[in-house]
Amino acid sequence: MAAHIVASSNNTDTTYACSGPYVVESYDEGDKSAILTLNPNFPGNYEGVKPSIAKVIYKKSVSATQLDDLKSGGVDVLMGITGGAETDEAVAACDNSNGAFVYTHYSRAGYGKLQFRNDYGPAQFTAVRQAITYCLDRASFAKTFTGGYGGVVDGAYYAGSWMYKGSCCQRHAAERVRHLCRYRHRSPRG
Repeated sequence: MAAHIVASSNNTDTTYACSGPYVVESYDEGDKSAILTLNPNFPGNYEGVKPSIAKVIYKKSVSATQLDDLKSGGVDVLMGITGGAETDEAVAACDNSNGAFVYTHYSRAGYGKLQFRNDYGPAQFTAVRQAITYCLDRASFAKTFTGGYGGVVDGAYYAGSWMYKGSCCQRHAAERVRHLCRYRHRSPRG
């Protein structure tokens, strides 16, 4: 590896390369927070619009205490809350905040899987894997895995993607999504 890459990967001083709307003013290793300030050299986006928030503090949040952090004012924004119990707790906190907090639900691609170790034991046989798959209720698995905030999609898409939305207005959406995918996804059920 080039010496300058190794040297920059171990950079612990206060010089940070920045080309976007903000520059790193400081980083605190103790609480894993970074203070970002406006980049005076940022020309704006494609319309010339520049950010209006002068300082952003980016802080690592621990999922076990993130809602308490939000309620106490330690953070202003939480993102990427997933899973049923965590999502339910966050929605309840917002609903009970008298308008102090709001939330946004959005579709995203997330994957849960049941994986087989195919090199030994019963799972080495295709028929055994197919039998297990026949017995698996995919919709129930997805609902349990996501706490009710997800579902099954037959392809490398998520329910919010344009490819999936475009096909869902028809009765046989799953078949249409399969045709959109360049890889064939096979299910023992058909």
